[in-house]
Amino acid sequence: MSPAVVGLLAVAACASAQRGPAPDLLPPGDHTAADKRAAVARIELCRTTDRQIEAAFGPPTHDGRLGRYPLRTWVVDMFKLGDTTLPRALVVLVDPATSVVVDVSWDAPVLGVTWIPRDQCR
Repeated sequence: MSPAVVGLLAVAACASAQRGPAPDLLPPGDHTAADKRAAVARIELCRTTDRQIEAAFGPPTHDGRLGRYPLRTWVVDMFKLGDTTLPRALVVLVDPATSVVVDVSWDAPVLGVTWIPRDQCR
């Protein structure tokens, strides 16, 4: 292996180690709907794990699969739309090897917006 390739690998490993895992989404305790929405906004693709989301919001409301990827859903909150109460759903696509979130949807399926999940970390 050439010295240039070894150097690039060392720099990449160092940068990756410095980045580390994503910070916790919510501290322990009771939380308002605004706190929960802010926690969802802190989810970082390719960095936040499904375990961190579960620590913030509890067990998923639904576990599914899309091909080889786990697809996990949490009902984080409820909101009123006219006379109807709808769930605020958080859906994440998870890398099966690392448990890292590779795609995320917030409210889209509930509001009828098309979401085509795909691995955005590749």
